[in-house]
Amino acid sequence: VVKNARIAVVKKAELRIPNQKINGYIDYEFRWKSEGYLRDFEKSKEKYLLSLVERILDLGINVLVLEKGVDDFLLEYLANKKILVIWRTPPPEIKRVVKAVNAVLVSNFDLLTPSDLGWAKIVEAKKINEQPWIFIRGCKNPKTIDVVLRGTSKYVMLDVEHTLMRSMRVARTLALDPRVVYGGGAFEMYIAEKLLEKSRELDPLDSYVFEAMSKAFESIPMILAESAGINPLDALMYLRREHHEEENYSAGVDVVGRKMTKEVNVLDSFQIKLSAIK
Repeated sequence: VVKNARIAVVKKAELRIPNQKINGYIDYEFRWKSEGYLRDFEKSKEKYLLSLVERILDLGINVLVLEKGVDDFLLEYLANKKILVIWRTPPPEIKRVVKAVNAVLVSNFDLLTPSDLGWAKIVEAKKINEQPWIFIRGCKNPKTIDVVLRGTSKYVMLDVEHTLMRSMRVARTLALDPRVVYGGGAFEMYIAEKLLEKSRELDPLDSYVFEAMSKAFESIPMILAESAGINPLDALMYLRREHHEEENYSAGVDVVGRKMTKEVNVLDSFQIKLSAIK
């Protein structure tokens, strides 16, 4: 666990001397004329690797997120310096970490400056079901967030994920436009009444269009009533009376209670309703 984490995120540079092929087309090898060369090489290798982390130590970084690898010698050295190293991080995850901690992504250790560092209250490495996880918590102004879902089977997880995504979409819609309307067919019934009133002001040919649209909107509460086991014609008469005569625009269908009610306890997002109408 690292508290008050000062986080550096590096994309391309790596803290090691590659011991395999550079890529699919370029390979290399080392040859020594005597045993002394190997000993000198190992010393110079350690000196070179330590020079790479000087910048990290100077900036007071205590969490380092890398896309590439790290030499085993440096892992132990950095651990002794109380620096948590997260290496071989996939590029999509690198971008999400940058957004979460408000860091600047750099490609070279020499380019690191104090303003490039991100911050988090806690960075924690732990295992869940023998799988390693890194948790970054308490970011000041995160531009991304992860929700970790766990369940007994793939089918349960898919169901939970689907429910969560729908809830998040509703929350996002309400955040952008907090206006709500009565559900349970009350909103559609209100529009149907207004269309019918408008049709009476028009000439006969145009009024047919408005009457037809009014009936189309009235079909929504009728379908809801029928789904709840209520006679749809009785429901329509009840709603027409409440909306037109009583001017009670909150009357609608209580699907859970399987009854008509003077005030439905369901609210719908105005933007979702508007999108459905369009």
